[in-house]
Amino acid sequence: MKETLLLTCGDQLLASHFRMLYGEKYHIRILTRNPQHEDEYYWCPELWYMDAEALRGVDHIFHLPRLSFEPERMSIRRRYRVYSYHTAAISMLSDYLHQESVELKSFVVASSVDYYGSQASPYIYTERSPAGDDSVAREFQALEEEARLLHVEGLVHRVAVLRLGRLFCHYDGVLPHIVLGSRLGLSFYFGTGLQLIPWVHINDACHALEWTLRGKESIEVYNCVSPDWRSYKDIAAKTAYLRSGAVLPVAIPGKVLQILRGGLADSFINGMRVSSLKLERAGFRFSYPTLEEALANIYDVED
Repeated sequence: MKETLLLTCGDQLLASHFRMLYGEKYHIRILTRNPQHEDEYYWCPELWYMDAEALRGVDHIFHLPRLSFEPERMSIRRRYRVYSYHTAAISMLSDYLHQESVELKSFVVASSVDYYGSQASPYIYTERSPAGDDSVAREFQALEEEARLLHVEGLVHRVAVLRLGRLFCHYDGVLPHIVLGSRLGLSFYFGTGLQLIPWVHINDACHALEWTLRGKESIEVYNCVSPDWRSYKDIAAKTAYLRSGAVLPVAIPGKVLQILRGGLADSFINGMRVSSLKLERAGFRFSYPTLEEALANIYDVED
């Protein structure tokens, strides 16, 4: 008998891709602001409301908020919206779980490596590393703390947290911004271009989320990033060569990105090293562990 999964933020990249990959294996329900099909239910964390029918018979909840940010500044209104769909949404779910007397087998939350902050550092971040102190890092700290409280309150048997790197796929996420101009052989990069980008193929991210359902610990935290550390400049150049057969590097001052993205630019200008060793030692295997394999799959290029 299929287990029932409830995915939050159903209109976001991670939820829609997970549904595409695992729609046959699980009975999947979606929480979205625009329900249009069967098994899609309305929710609006900003108004503290959701269709309680979505919780009936649910075994697991996957909280999959937006992890990356488009090239724009974070206004106060947008910060509130991010908070509503990241952290406050879990508090709202907690209230509804209490009201409906639902006890989950597991609650899986997609966090981000931005948990560690955006400062430049030679440090290799592991799951035991301290959290950062910028606004985005604090948002993901709050997100993870709310998830842990569900276990403390006895609403779930297990909580699994995946700190995801930048999601790489061809139609959404950050990759289309990084590889802009690659069809023409142009390789744009910001600053020195040597900043390391913690990344993961969208399929591997979804496989890791599903893999956590087989965990044994009551609370588990994993970094989910490719073990293949690559710089911004390298990613842009590899993609340009793959798609056009040529590479013309184009350096753009980091200040330009800061103007476009405000404080959120730091995570791209500074970069970070994030270890996936704990996840791999626990038994997870990446389908696309190297940048070359990931890009070949994303852009459907034969060897």
